[in-house]
Amino acid sequence: MAAPVAEPPQTIAGEGGQEQGQERRRAAYTRVAVAGLLLAASAPALGLAAVLVAGMPLGEEGVFFGVMIVVPLLGAGLAWRFGAWAKVLAAVLSLGMGLMLHWMAFGLSYPASFADFVPGVLLPLGVVLGLGGSVAALVAHRRGHHDTAATRGERRALGVALAIAGLAVIGSGMASVLAHDSVEAAADAVPVTISEFAFAEGSYEVAAGEPTSMLVHNSDAFVHTFTIPELGIDETVLPGSDVLVDVTAEPGTYTLYCRPHSNLDEPDPAEAGMAGTVIAR
Repeated sequence: MAAPVAEPPQTIAGEGGQEQGQERRRAAYTRVAVAGLLLAASAPALGLAAVLVAGMPLGEEGVFFGVMIVVPLLGAGLAWRFGAWAKVLAAVLSLGMGLMLHWMAFGLSYPASFADFVPGVLLPLGVVLGLGGSVAALVAHRRGHHDTAATRGERRALGVALAIAGLAVIGSGMASVLAHDSVEAAADAVPVTISEFAFAEGSYEVAAGEPTSMLVHNSDAFVHTFTIPELGIDETVLPGSDVLVDVTAEPGTYTLYCRPHSNLDEPDPAEAGMAGTVIAR
């Protein structure tokens, strides 16, 4: 009697199905959604790395950034492994990252500050890819469009995203190196050091009614400004750079702000965030 012939293993259709020895089949644009979440996670990761490299204390912000890194990474893993519900989760996480970290987009104004500009590019790019890819993957899942390899549309979207990210990293890196500037100032210039998101002295005195030079140095890894709205002063100070500011003021006390990291509508420096005072006597 002939031996019974073993039946071939069954193929599981749809998301997550695979044949023995073959790659898993996934809904089209799943790779785009996953790449978007990874890019979104890289934005706070780069910011956290810049803080650590600069030797700045993490504080409570370190926990916040850690959560903003871990959560999208977990979402990317789930979107890669599971079906429709995981794509919905990826879309929600992408939108949430954009809302929670929307302030990072201000870095787009400062290409010569690597730790500001590159996250400012990666975050919106990741949010667009994550949200758009998740929605497209849900549509593909519903239509039964699953495959083991990336589609032409996926390859095109990922290629454009990687090109934008690469140009941002290279361009901002070169601009940051070339933009470092040191300034020679007179011996009587008032030194102003910006460190750990604060004006080191908090309060500075200048001579009333005559120009006073203030030498501002930014020792942080992020861009800051020396802004006194009442005097019409608004100077950008790039990381590791110096700026010489001439201040002429009538007798009085003026609030000094860092525009990206404080509330210019709050006159009290103690409540404004990164702020201090300039006193003209």
